[in-house]
Amino acid sequence: MLTSRRAQILRFIVTEYVSTGQPVGSEGLAQSSGLQVSAATIRNEMAVLEEEGYVLRPHVSAGAVPSDKGYRVYVDTLAQEAGLTAEEQRLLRHQFAQVGVDLEEWLGLAAAMLARLAHNLALVTYPKVTEVRLKRLGLVGLQPTLALLVLVLYQARVRHTPLPLEAAVEQGELDRVANYLTDLYQGFTLHEFKALPGEASAVGKRALEACSRLMMEEEAEAFDAPLVEGLGEFAGQPEFSHTEKAIEVVELARVRLRYLLPRLLMEDPVRVIIGTENPEEELRSLTLVLAPYGAKGLSRGVLGLMGPTRMPYDRSISAIRYLALLLNEAMSHYYD
Repeated sequence: MLTSRRAQILRFIVTEYVSTGQPVGSEGLAQSSGLQVSAATIRNEMAVLEEEGYVLRPHVSAGAVPSDKGYRVYVDTLAQEAGLTAEEQRLLRHQFAQVGVDLEEWLGLAAAMLARLAHNLALVTYPKVTEVRLKRLGLVGLQPTLALLVLVLYQARVRHTPLPLEAAVEQGELDRVANYLTDLYQGFTLHEFKALPGEASAVGKRALEACSRLMMEEEAEAFDAPLVEGLGEFAGQPEFSHTEKAIEVVELARVRLRYLLPRLLMEDPVRVIIGTENPEEELRSLTLVLAPYGAKGLSRGVLGLMGPTRMPYDRSISAIRYLALLLNEAMSHYYD
């Protein structure tokens, strides 16, 4: 049971361990925690915390370090969020204003500033449309019974696929069908697209089926590999024995996160995924702090932090929350 005193001890263990990287002993805790109880009492309480899985001891005689369970309780109930100062917020807003309307520069700036504020690896994905909408389509004859379907979506996304035909079709007829379908379905989402009656001709039906499949693939597609900043901060953590190991972890994460992020990111303003909570075994020594950003109903991306579980959670959550807010504002202006 996590009593009030044990919660205070756990909070102190987490904050001290995050700060120093050294196991926290009962003697030091008795002197610095302000609990006004003896070291023996604290040792007893720490033993209960260890028994209940909130802390671990690297060695029998060593002090305690937080477990993933301990970090989770700290993040959910014990952390006192260290908000950015007014000066830090003013500086960040000023830097965003200096960039102008440039999506790529916004993302690079957000990642660089987040890495600097949180002293860990920052990542950001390019925004992905939340609803795929058809802009126009084209049909280009390649052979008498084979055409190329070119599907143009809003936000400048283009997909194409070969389209086998039941019989030879002239280019003029292909153009007529493509123009007809564009006029009929322009601006429609996949849901609206599927709800309408299809084109009567054989070519039109095949084109509609192919368009539907391509739009479904577009909606299900993973994020692009995230842009990362702060490798030096990440590699400098004591958890990594040398830079090569840190680079290996980062490259692995870039590949894995393309497919993980759409599943990990919920509607929460900020989500913290600690150690063994990661679905990918190779990432279970790390913590991810993630926040969505974007223009509502138009596009959505992910801003995140990655680092060892020994992370300054209060500062990290505050920094990512504020930078996601700035990206939301920037993206709204971008689409306006």
